[in-house]
Amino acid sequence: TGAASVSGDLSQVKLKSLNIDTGASSIDLKLGAIEPRQEVVLDAGASKLAFKIPKSVGVRVESSGGLKSTSFEGIEKVSESVYESKGFADSEKQITIRADLGVSRFEISRY
Repeated sequence: TGAASVSGDLSQVKLKSLNIDTGASSIDLKLGAIEPRQEVVLDAGASKLAFKIPKSVGVRVESSGGLKSTSFEGIEKVSESVYESKGFADSEKQITIRADLGVSRFEISRY
């Protein structure tokens, strides 16, 4: 997408992978815990990204790119560009997010 506003509930979808390539957009998505391993690839310019992820799912974020503001609930920084929820490696369900962001705001909340 270019300049768009996208909102959706994917929590009941058997989602294995999701690719988002966007410019100046607002994206608000709710992910689920149906598949044991999920991968989300983000390539965003000046965007606001908000994901809702179940507390029962381990989360890993691998981030690269320019200036960004992040707010990750229950996810800690483990290195310069990697964030993980506690016990990620041992989680029965996992979501890995690979994010290449420009001037973006990226939020993850847990439900």
